Amino acid sequence: MTLYTVIPEEEIFKNASQERTEQVSEFLEMAWEGRLLLVERLNDEYIRVERILQPCGIQDFLEPAFQPGTVLQLNKT
Repeated sequence: MTLYTVIPEEEIFKNASQERTEQVSEFLEMAWEGRLLLVERLNDEYIRVERILQPCGIQDFLEPAFQPGTVLQLNKT
């Protein structure tokens, strides 16, 4: 990335390392309704779909429930 500016590099990137440590996400591989998904754990109750790792069929990529960014609720049993 090329950045053309008169602002010193230290000023621009001073919070970059701090932001990276604060935004650590927990990604898991999880079986959900017969499909293997890569999900991000939001909290103990919700997950967000990142991608389908192993579909049952090609039509799974068109399912709204498995699209990236979809938030799913985990069942508490």
